Amino acid sequence: MGYFQVGDTQFDDSVLADLMKRDQRPEEEIPSPNRSVHCLRSDMDSSVRAFWFGDRDEAVVKKLFQDTIKSTRDTSAEWRELGPWGKCFNVAFRILDSPRNKRELEELGAKSMVEYHLNEEHWDSARVMLDRFLENEHVVGQFISRHPELSLDRLSSSEWAELREVRGILGTFLDCIQSVEERPAGTLYDFIPQLDFLAGKYRAMADNFPPSAQVYINAKKGLEKLMESSRMAWKVPACVAAVALNPRFKWDYFDWGARHGECTPEAVKQARVEVERLWKREYKKPEIASSPMPMAIDEGGNSSSADVGSSMKPPREFPSDFHGWLEERRRVHGDQYERFSGTPSDPSVEDPFEYWWAQGPTNPEISVMGLDIFSIPAMAADTSRFLVTVPSLKAMLILGDRAAFP
Repeated sequence: MGYFQVGDTQFDDSVLADLMKRDQRPEEEIPSPNRSVHCLRSDMDSSVRAFWFGDRDEAVVKKLFQDTIKSTRDTSAEWRELGPWGKCFNVAFRILDSPRNKRELEELGAKSMVEYHLNEEHWDSARVMLDRFLENEHVVGQFISRHPELSLDRLSSSEWAELREVRGILGTFLDCIQSVEERPAGTLYDFIPQLDFLAGKYRAMADNFPPSAQVYINAKKGLEKLMESSRMAWKVPACVAAVALNPRFKWDYFDWGARHGECTPEAVKQARVEVERLWKREYKKPEIASSPMPMAIDEGGNSSSADVGSSMKPPREFPSDFHGWLEERRRVHGDQYERFSGTPSDPSVEDPFEYWWAQGPTNPEISVMGLDIFSIPAMAADTSRFLVTVPSLKAMLILGDRAAFP
């Protein structure tokens, strides 16, 4: 049984097992725990939403957008509660709601100010809004001064500084998403490192502002959501193995994190146990039995067992005995996972999938493990694209044609 790409953080292994039982699957087909791999894009979106809107429920935010667009009530005070970017929303809605205001901005010398739209479904539209505001900082200030109804939305120099920081971290989130989406193969090896990288960006942002600043408060909210996703990823052995089986990092990645306070040594120790358990349970084959007792050969060329009568010559040790040689080699070097983990990382490896494909002839068992792990997409979009490109497979999945999947 493989792994399951899920985007909803409420979807867990118990739900998956329940669905399979309802489908009357045999007990042996029910997957072992921790087979649900969350969508990296979904986790990033959740973090940015927390950063933008704090603890506000998604339905509340959606209603706020709708009420503002439809002008069913005055929402300006609610937007200002979000901080400097909330003020930007107030100004942006005022601009987009009136062709006259758009012309006024253009006359003031605005560049590309009206070439975007706000969408509550995705934060990237708000990132574009910030880009436009920062490109036209002086023009926006002039526009606000001409409109008394926007007097409470005037942006101070410190608030403009906050907006620049916000634009920077949103750009970083977008770069991370695009770097994963643009790769043709599975990218699970970036899952935990991407979360760690973005967490570091949040911490750096918070360090640049006093605790009273809105950007500090919201950075902590976004970080909290991101760390929640990270803790969930650590519970899935495949997510940890995607880093540990990457020749560029191996366990050095986690050991470095423990030394620098990103995780605890106890967490790394437990993660090692879980990955090794995954290796032994699903990939490692039984060890070769010890070498049989060497045979004694008499001068006439007849062979017999070594435990026959004392009239026979004592058994000879054959240094070329295959079983003995193989057992000695296994005993000295350990199993395939131990050998891999015990050697230094290799920064020259760019594609871990290709690496494990090449390891097939010499390390067949751990090669299969590596190929399995690095075939898991980090984003649900990878699976969606695959189904679009293979419509016959999509049809079989929809129609439940199990005969097509032996």
